Amino acid sequence: MDKDLVARIQMAAYIYRGQLISDLIYIERHIDEALSRHFCSDPKKRLEIMQVVFGTDRLGFSNKVSMFQFICETHYSDFLKENPKMLSELKSLIEERNIVAHYMLDTSDEAGGAFLNGELRFIKFQNKVTPIIRTQADNDKFHQLIVKNVNVLQSFLLDKLL
Repeated sequence: MDKDLVARIQMAAYIYRGQLISDLIYIERHIDEALSRHFCSDPKKRLEIMQVVFGTDRLGFSNKVSMFQFICETHYSDFLKENPKMLSELKSLIEERNIVAHYMLDTSDEAGGAFLNGELRFIKFQNKVTPIIRTQADNDKFHQLIVKNVNVLQSFLLDKLL
């Protein structure tokens, strides 16, 4: 494949990956804040639990979402009833984050042709090679889910934990 086309594919992947991962930080930090506030009402200790547990790499994003789900199911079921799609949307966003963070970018000749038609391809290796295709519509969809869920989590923090 032409080096210029490979460079364009790589740049598009950098942008797609960077935007998604950057935007997901807001969701993760809101969940960190919700967990911290749930477990600790003292501001000083809440900061400590953020520094030692929730704001670190000791606890992964998907584990935080699982903890948040448990807390919501146990203590805030009304919130889940008001936002029935939130947990499945968060899981979808985690799955997409894992794709862009861990899957290899496809720069094959076939992927080059697909890129010229608006597709970006990642390769999933799991007992076979599976192309994961992304388009601008996918990017838009995930961005909208992020914005929607940031707003939902902000409301949760304001309404339930402040």
